[in-house]
Amino acid sequence: MTKLMEYKYLKKLKFFFLVFIAYGVFIISIYLVINHSLTRIIEHQAVTVAEIVAIQATSARSVYARDIVKKLSEDGFGPDTNSHNLKGYVPIPAQFLKKIGLETSRNTAELFYYRPVSKWNLEPSQGLNNDFLIWAWSELEKQDKTNPTQAINWNPVWRVETTQDGVRYLRYLKADPASSQSCVTCHNQYEKTEQVISLRQQSNVENGKQWKLHQLLGALYVNIPLDKVEAISRTQNRQTIILIILISLLGILVSSLFLRRLFKQSQSLYLLSHEASHDSLTGLVNRRGFERYIDNLYDQAHDNEHSKHVLCLMDLDGFKNINDTYGHLAGDELLIAIAKTLKKNVRSNDIVARLGGDEFAVVLDACPIDKAKKIAHTILNDVHNCEIKFAEHNIHVGISIGLGIIDYDIDSMDETIDAIDSACYAAKKNGKNQIFYVEGEQYRQYIHKDT
Repeated sequence: MTKLMEYKYLKKLKFFFLVFIAYGVFIISIYLVINHSLTRIIEHQAVTVAEIVAIQATSARSVYARDIVKKLSEDGFGPDTNSHNLKGYVPIPAQFLKKIGLETSRNTAELFYYRPVSKWNLEPSQGLNNDFLIWAWSELEKQDKTNPTQAINWNPVWRVETTQDGVRYLRYLKADPASSQSCVTCHNQYEKTEQVISLRQQSNVENGKQWKLHQLLGALYVNIPLDKVEAISRTQNRQTIILIILISLLGILVSSLFLRRLFKQSQSLYLLSHEASHDSLTGLVNRRGFERYIDNLYDQAHDNEHSKHVLCLMDLDGFKNINDTYGHLAGDELLIAIAKTLKKNVRSNDIVARLGGDEFAVVLDACPIDKAKKIAHTILNDVHNCEIKFAEHNIHVGISIGLGIIDYDIDSMDETIDAIDSACYAAKKNGKNQIFYVEGEQYRQYIHKDT
């Protein structure tokens, strides 16, 4: 394997490795986004279920209180917390609601359960017996009013908690206020009984609480385990991820084929464009590319009065004798060496061009004339010292250079180029291996003095 082939192979390997990494990051990101979205959806749906359960439960309690408790009360009996010991009496609405909650939990395979709770509970099992209930009840109390004149628009309180065994639960608490005067009267009487007073003292809750219509009397606590729903969602999540992977792989494959074709087309266009604007022997910009660049430079100079550039036109001295004596192969090798020498002595933003035969040009971009003269002098020396060995002969040439300024003041680019070309011709005519620069309408020889 050649070094070029090895380089191309490593470049492709690096490209596919980066694509693989990017694809992995893409899949992980998609998984996290979908997983996060499903978690939020599950929680939202669980809240909706809790809301429905609360509405159904409180509706059943209201029907019980209106149609059963009221009828028995009119018949001389009614509700009582000790109804199991009294003939003709039924449980109070809160006890009835608790029994429905237990039965519903059993019949739904414990997909959810609920029970009535209150800070002023009438039996121990309906107190605020966990951190969530204590926090949520305080949040409901913030919504209560001292003298409500109408029903309060209660907002339910909820949060998702994870138990020690890793199961996530939705804890939901919805206010169950005093919705009728009979509820107020009944509970106000209970708070005066010895049994309830004793319960308040044991729970460290204030005694003698008296309610008004619409105030916070109790709440419905709904608890929904999310593990069963999440297990189903994880299965759906995996199926979705697999489908996304297959679709994205297909997309990457199609995109890769398209990009490969597009890359080849772009590469071909670049090669065509490069060949059209560059010299095939030296790799320098050719005359066509030079003329295009110099036109743009002229436009920039005219748009900005502070923009100054220097153009150097060069002609090799004695190059024809090289071709005649040693042949064109020797001439070509020398031209390649000269091209390298020119590029070595200019800056990265400068342009070096081969205009044809033994003619070269250098454009020094945004360069003061004094610095340009020094660069030209360095080129003059380095070209003179540039030798190639051909058929056991050391071959070298000199160079004649003409230079001039391209700036805001010039009227015609063609005339400026002609003037600089004439300066180059003057350098060749006056002894070769010299530098002449355009100053006004005169050509002056530049003689470098080492300091």
